[in-house]
Formats: sequence, structure tokens, C-alpha cells
Amino acid sequence: MAIERVQSALDAALTALYIMTSSSMPKEVFIEDVIERVVRMSKMQLYNAVYPEFDPVYRADPHNKSMLHFSICCPFVSIIVHAAHILLF
Repeated sequence: MAIERVQSALDAALTALYIMTSSSMPKEVFIEDVIERVVRMSKMQLYNAVYPEFDPVYRADPHNKSMLHFSICCPFVSIIVHAAHILLF
């Protein structure tokens, strides 16, 4: 359920970026709030899902409450790889 919501959010963000980056778009299309939310969502997914999956430095120690980045438990590594592909390429 949560994975489908993340996937839908990534698809919506990617669609908004495709529209905003197409050729000869008027300035009215570039809505600052949409750009901010896409960047914030991308950053959150990178820090909480993608980086911990591939770099153990970002994985949280459950006994250490002072860590800023917490890894999510996700058995679907292929979905995380797909999300990373969408965010990074």
C-alpha cells in the first residue's frame, strides 16, 4: 500500500518535471511550490530509501536515537532501485 503511494508520487513528480522542462514553456508553468515539493520529496526518498539500501553509513542504529537518517524496512529492493532510477535519471 505505501509502496504504491510512493510510486504514484514519484510518477506525478516526474510528470510535472517533464511538463516544466519541455521546450518553449511559458513562465506561468514554473510554479515554485511544485518545484519545491518535488525536490523535497526526492530528497526524502533518497535519504530514507535509496541511500540506506546501498550505503550502510545511512542505515540507522535502532538503539541510537540521535541519528538523523532512518532506513525504512522494505523487502522489495527492485522497487527501491526503480525509484532511484526515476529520481537520478
